[in-house]
Amino acid sequence: GILFAQTSAPAPAATIRGTLGLSSGRIAVKSGGLTYYVRGLERFIGFIDGLKDGAQVSLEGYASVPSVEGQTERLFYPVKLTLNGKDYEVGSAQAAYGGWDRPFGGGRMDRTGPRGMGR
Repeated sequence: GILFAQTSAPAPAATIRGTLGLSSGRIAVKSGGLTYYVRGLERFIGFIDGLKDGAQVSLEGYASVPSVEGQTERLFYPVKLTLNGKDYEVGSAQAAYGGWDRPFGGGRMDRTGPRGMGR
């Protein structure tokens, strides 16, 4: 038989600061020459005062690694949003990874996952 070993240690947390806007029709923050497509933030628009196009934000969370050398776009899974000096919890590290065993799984769960939810 063949045995495969796989580790799925979470990526280190990252902080990005920049202007919130749309890029390719998705919510994004441009910071340091990179475009970060921010996952899940759309559900807070209209609920967090000031969260709109052009807002200056700071986001803490987890960024994907580039799949191609020199790539300037990343997915970003926020855990905390800072806007106008106020902090908001907008996600969790485990949800960003879809569970630690499925890095960047988009938060989807299989039938055996928590809450017994399936797709």
